[in-house]
Amino acid sequence: MKTIVALSYFNRKIGPLVFFSYPKNSLDKGLSVKIANIMDQQYSEGFFTHSFENLKSINYYFEINSKWARGYKEMLMVSIILDQQISPEIEESMSALCKRFSEKMKSEQDIFTGFYINDLKQYEEDKDRVLRNESLIKKMVQDLYWETLEETKKKSEEEDKDRVLRNELEIENEKVIPYCKHCGAELPKGQTICHICGNSFYNYNY
Repeated sequence: MKTIVALSYFNRKIGPLVFFSYPKNSLDKGLSVKIANIMDQQYSEGFFTHSFENLKSINYYFEINSKWARGYKEMLMVSIILDQQISPEIEESMSALCKRFSEKMKSEQDIFTGFYINDLKQYEEDKDRVLRNESLIKKMVQDLYWETLEETKKKSEEEDKDRVLRNELEIENEKVIPYCKHCGAELPKGQTICHICGNSFYNYNY
């Protein structure tokens, strides 16, 4: 399963843009635009999904405090993009990872400066802060990518084990033979009254 993690933000001059995605060069220009534009679907913090072509994105929209943005908020969206369908359990795990990612970003007071990497001339005095926080943002996106792969692998293994156990139980159930404990006659499945002695009590034999 191909997995991409992208972080989009609302650029005050251009509008929604993908700030950084990982693995690098995994998003072409067209897909990058589509991912960024789905920010317009969400106006309050929360989780939502979106499908286009053969891809599905799991998204979490949130805002962080910013001294440089209009309204003193940076509008952000983290997305996990997949090329296969996933189970509700894996989707729930990815949603939790995205929420945790947003909480980590909110805990970094100066992290908003990293989104102004293309405006260094305007923020020359804060150049070091901008560069440092740009690197931090990228590292956080990379970390989320690896966490996503690890969580997907773990959940998939759990689902495989559950599937094997269910199959084994089904096979065992097929082996069960009900019999009358009074006369020992074998009973057809689903029948509760012995057709030989008329009693309604029976046991199972394996």
